[in-house]
Amino acid sequence: MIWSLQGCSSVECCPSTEAVDPRRCSGLVTYVCIALLPVSGTPTQPNPNGVPTPMPTHPGMVTNCNKFVRVHAGDTCDGIAFFNGPIDTEDFVLWNSGAGGRLCNTLQADTYACIGLIPGSGSQTQPWNGIATPMPTHPGIVGNCDKFTRVNPGDTCDIISFFNGPISTADFIRWNAGVGGQECKTLQVGTYVCIGVA
Repeated sequence: MIWSLQGCSSVECCPSTEAVDPRRCSGLVTYVCIALLPVSGTPTQPNPNGVPTPMPTHPGMVTNCNKFVRVHAGDTCDGIAFFNGPIDTEDFVLWNSGAGGRLCNTLQADTYACIGLIPGSGSQTQPWNGIATPMPTHPGIVGNCDKFTRVNPGDTCDIISFFNGPISTADFIRWNAGVGGQECKTLQVGTYVCIGVA
């Protein structure tokens, strides 16, 4: 019952009208608004891409977004992607790089995040070698790379090689010269590294 979830009685929550019985709310057939969110700030901002963009936007949001969702306290990247599909979590964290990657540990409530891109806008990938390449790429990546993975917090060269095998850590370091050699000390979270070559 709607009223029991909101902490009020049926008489308090259901107005007495001919269409709605105040004791049984039998007239409720579809969705009912039971609360309004406070509005603050500028509701939309003109964007160079021509899409009205709600404000404030989530940090790290791509500029070619055309569909938005408000992030609420307790939301997760998986949950937002699931309920706003057809997108997956990988797309969501790519389009909202400030969300914290797979861990989604920096998702900020009361901001608007991207859940869709302008068709054909193409900033999700950059075909610099004839192969669709996710952006941003890690510095020092080889030019003939044809398979990529995103670097997440806690990743190391060994972990990435192990979970994206069959590749050796030596191959991974050779394909990604900017990771800092065997110590893997300059691996950059949020970038895409090479895990396979053509």
